[in-house]
Amino acid sequence: MRHVAVGAILWAAGGCLSEQAFEDRYIETRCAEQAACSPIGDGGDCQDFDIPNADNCDFDRSAALDCLNGEWVCNLDNPGFEFTVPPIACDIVCQRAADVGGR
Repeated sequence: MRHVAVGAILWAAGGCLSEQAFEDRYIETRCAEQAACSPIGDGGDCQDFDIPNADNCDFDRSAALDCLNGEWVCNLDNPGFEFTVPPIACDIVCQRAADVGGR
């Protein structure tokens, strides 16, 4: 239910989602999801995640919204080392220029 509420808020604000706003919301969402996935720890490293392909970014607003509103999965394969896996859409928010025609 929490995911639905967060998604609805992000979707409503998404109409004017800029690249900088996405980066801020991505970190906020990633930190919240990581805290829910693995509540043990100080959470200090949650902001160390990089936006995939952020250098030389061809920002895709639709993919950004899908990333923020998608299902974040908690990988529980190794107890004590749980981590959050963001939606696949997060990987294509910033396509490298070479991947989209070499601009």
